[in-house]
Parts: sequence; C-alpha cells; structure tokens
Amino acid sequence: MDYAPEVFSIDHVIPQSRGGESTLDNLALSCQACNNHKYTRVTWVDPLSGEMAPLYNPRQQLWKDHFTWSKDFTLIVGRTPTGWATIEALDMN
Repeated sequence: MDYAPEVFSIDHVIPQSRGGESTLDNLALSCQACNNHKYTRVTWVDPLSGEMAPLYNPRQQLWKDHFTWSKDFTLIVGRTPTGWATIEALDMN
C-alpha cells in the first residue's frame, strides 16, 4: 500500500472476451480502478493524433518506452501514441 491506495487485481492483458487466456503471459497486476476503466478495451484513441492506438501491454513492452513522469512527479506523461492512449483510456491521472 506504499504506492497505491487500492489492492491490486489480476488483469487479463487481452480480455477473455477477446480471446485472451488465463495464462501467465496474459495476466498482470493492475489497480482496480485502471482495470475497471480498461474493461474489454485493447485500443483507445490517441488524443494527440485522433487515431486508434494499442493499449500498453506490460508483458510485451517496457514502461519507460511509453511513459515518463512530469517534472514534479505528480502526473504520468505519455511518450508514444500507446502511452497517450493508455493514460486516457485508464484515466491514470
């Protein structure tokens, strides 16, 4: 509880409703709020380009490639269309 106000839940990176399996390579820990916002999404609109972008996949991508912190460390900032879309879709800030 040092970094998150909620207990983490198990997220299917590719939702079961989209064919995702309950295997280790498709499961990740997620805060419940992010998991609820994600729901069955695997893509979301990149707010900068207006194009659809894939959501961040913690099993296949590195966090530092798609996100960084604001200068005062209070906001997560996107670095790529995937980062920007994920921040918007999961309402991370």
